[in-house]
Amino acid sequence: MADVGSPAASPSVQLPAVTPSEPYDAAANRLLDEIRRTVRTREYSLKTERSYLSWVRRFLRFHAGSFDHPEQFAAGHATSFLEHLALNERLAARSRNQAAAALSFMFREILVVTK
Repeated sequence: MADVGSPAASPSVQLPAVTPSEPYDAAANRLLDEIRRTVRTREYSLKTERSYLSWVRRFLRFHAGSFDHPEQFAAGHATSFLEHLALNERLAARSRNQAAAALSFMFREILVVTK
């Protein structure tokens, strides 16, 4: 395992092109790997890395089967997930804020989705 503080890749690394036959799980794993690589490149703490990966995994499981590839997600999908956390799972605001930060990072830095 690489040292948390050591750069693993440049911040401008883009996900490789997706083939139409690529399974959702493989694409989701590549997305998680890219998040891990970007977080480490920016020298975020190990706790932040673990938290972001955990929330993104929950987000991907929440939307599993709805899409062929994680890159098809839009900001509205994050909103529906956060509403689910608040209404169905009754998570505290602090926990929802952590989830929102992780999803914001994923959309802004990895999937490069803007408002």
